[in-house]
Amino acid sequence: MASKFLLSLLWIGFVGYAFILAPPNQPDTFTLIQHLSTGQWDGINPWIVALFNVMGVWPILYCAVLMADR
Repeated sequence: MASKFLLSLLWIGFVGYAFILAPPNQPDTFTLIQHLSTGQWDGINPWIVALFNVMGVWPILYCAVLMADR
């Protein structure tokens, strides 16, 4: 039970950092994220598109680890 609580706090910390503390390093970062989210992938580096799609898998894997019963 304590490990689930600690993993949950860690996850909340990472999400909070990503949305609140991590500054965008390029002025057009929001536009890039908007194009990736809407599927407008023309002209975007394919490696960035692949990384964006893989990042959707990590929360699912983390949830499976978090919810596993011991």
